[in-house]
Amino acid sequence: MAGPAIKKYGGKVLARGPDADRLEGNVSGIVMMIEFESKEAANTFYHSEEYQAAKAVREECSDTDFMIIEGVHD
Repeated sequence: MAGPAIKKYGGKVLARGPDADRLEGNVSGIVMMIEFESKEAANTFYHSEEYQAAKAVREECSDTDFMIIEGVHD
């Protein structure tokens, strides 16, 4: 459900999968990294009706850590 919302708000999935090499910490499960044009664009996506609907479904079947961080500018 989140895929169309990611695309609509200009997101690009950079990495996704269960095979991350966890060298430190307790994060488990599937890791996904999505790039947006800006932190503001990522927040717009996150708070959108479309993503909130997908989030409600996801919350029924999984625990999630979700972070938004400003990217590095060259």
